[in-house]
Amino acid sequence: RVQHVAVRILHQEAGEHAGELMRLVSKARMIAADVLATRFEAAGADDVRVSSGPVDELSFGARLRGLAADVGPGSGLIVLGSGSIPLAADADLATLVGVARSGEPQAATNNWYSSDIVAIGDATILARVPDLQADNALPRWLATNAGVTVAAPPDRARLGLGSDPRSEGH
Repeated sequence: RVQHVAVRILHQEAGEHAGELMRLVSKARMIAADVLATRFEAAGADDVRVSSGPVDELSFGARLRGLAADVGPGSGLIVLGSGSIPLAADADLATLVGVARSGEPQAATNNWYSSDIVAIGDATILARVPDLQADNALPRWLATNAGVTVAAPPDRARLGLGSDPRSEGH
C-alpha cells in the first residue's frame, strides 16, 4: 500500500559557549542535512524537514513521540541526525523510503547497536516509545517491545560514518 513518507533530520545547534571547532562542525552538519533533505526528496519522500534547535532536556523518545504525532496516521517516518550517513548512495535512500512507504510494522537502520537513522513503515508505533535518551536503543526497542521487524544493511562501514559529535538526541 502506498502511504505518505516523512523525513525528519534532527540538527543540534552549537551552544552559545561552543568553541570555534564545534561551531564549524555544527555548520558542516547543517550543510549535510540540507544535502540529505534534497536527496531524500529525489528518492521519493513526500515531506522532508530539517528540525534545528539548541540542546534541551527533551528525551529522544519524547521527541520521537512528537514527530510521530506530527506526521499522523497513514505515514511512514525516517528519522536521522544531521551528521548521519553522508556516504549513503541513492539506492540506500530509496530503500529507506521504500521501508517507510510500506505501511507495515517494519523498520530499517544503519546499525542495530549504534543507530543513526531509522525508517519505520508505520509511524504510529512510535507513540508508545519510552523516554529513550538517545537513538542507539531504538532498533532494539522496536524489535523486542513493538514487534517490528528491523533490518540493518551489511555495509555498516559506509553507512556508519557520520559527523555527529555525540548521538543526535535532539
